[in-house]
Amino acid sequence: SYRLAQHKSCFVFKHIFGRTSNKKMASESCCAAGIPVKSDYVPRGSRRVVGDTEIYHVGSGGAPVVLIMDIFGFSFPQVFQVADRIADSGFAVGVPDIFRGSPWPMDKFPPKPEDNFMEWIKPKMEYLTQIKPDVDATVSLLRTTAGAKEGKYGVIGFCAGAALALQAGAQADVGAVGAAHPAFGLLSDGGVSAAECLQCPVALLPAKGDDVEKVHQVVSTKPFAGKCVLKEFRQQVHGFMAARGDWKDPLVTAAAAEGIEVFVKLMQENLS
Repeated sequence: SYRLAQHKSCFVFKHIFGRTSNKKMASESCCAAGIPVKSDYVPRGSRRVVGDTEIYHVGSGGAPVVLIMDIFGFSFPQVFQVADRIADSGFAVGVPDIFRGSPWPMDKFPPKPEDNFMEWIKPKMEYLTQIKPDVDATVSLLRTTAGAKEGKYGVIGFCAGAALALQAGAQADVGAVGAAHPAFGLLSDGGVSAAECLQCPVALLPAKGDDVEKVHQVVSTKPFAGKCVLKEFRQQVHGFMAARGDWKDPLVTAAAAEGIEVFVKLMQENLS
């Protein structure tokens, strides 16, 4: 079948770091969005260290959903606010600190050429070797401590994390993927290869400056295309659902709530 053929081809799939044009595109979109926004939100979940990874988790029962953060890590609580909202809909949600307490430093943002941002992010964009172990540990934690269900789980990423979430969708145990203001330019061919390996429905939520057209074209050919979602937020800055989200602004709050609703519906419809 088409799905089996795609799955086999992805066993040997390996992402090559994005071409110069893709890297420039992703970097410009990120930098143009400005610096992160401080938030006084107090997360409702808990943190636990598993191995060398700190994991934020909230909610109990339901299917597991893992959020993959943007480059600013645990420094800004907006991603936890999204986690809390998704947990309110009946999911067990976890956020692993994929940067091990060392996200991109604020004193180097926006990055200058000599800061070597691309060299910093490059190894972190290899999902199978660098990120999947953290996702696996998060799902295991949610099942052992939060009573999360067995079966397929969801992965939602923000900015660079969205490019990682797209890669996660090639795994047989992932039932749905969400990509908020994705930086697909950090992947080879703008994420086309990752999209070709996708084995589950995806919701694409591009903001201002986010290029998802090539990925969307590939997704549209999938046998599960009818379950996928493209919801554009072109009036919102790149990062509005994560560290750049000024949720004191009612327009941003409304857009973020709409994005969360899209993700929740996707997870409800596709996770057993």
